Amino acid sequence: MVTIAGGIHGFVFLSYGATAILVAFNQRWSIGVGVLAVVSAIVPYATIPMEIWLHRTGRLKGNWRLEESDHPQDRTWYDRTMRWFLRRAWVLVALIAVAVVALYVILLTVGPPGGK
Repeated sequence: MVTIAGGIHGFVFLSYGATAILVAFNQRWSIGVGVLAVVSAIVPYATIPMEIWLHRTGRLKGNWRLEESDHPQDRTWYDRTMRWFLRRAWVLVALIAVAVVALYVILLTVGPPGGK
């Protein structure tokens, strides 16, 4: 039972991290805020106050950046690439799923911390 529940927990953790990174890129968070969002998933239930703080500080406001705006960063290769993926959500979801599964398999191959 622990093997199955632990595997599901690990997969959900990696998926949360991938989602936090995607939102951080879309919302143009600083690296520190993005790292904090991912790291908050390590401590049980720390994502709750983290998400409340992100909401209160306005870091979750706005839509997905599907269209170019007047923001100077919207003309960079990075933002054009982000818009391309956001307009083709199935490609983005598939890419994230492949990355999460690959990382999950690597972590399973390496084994648990402590060498058992």
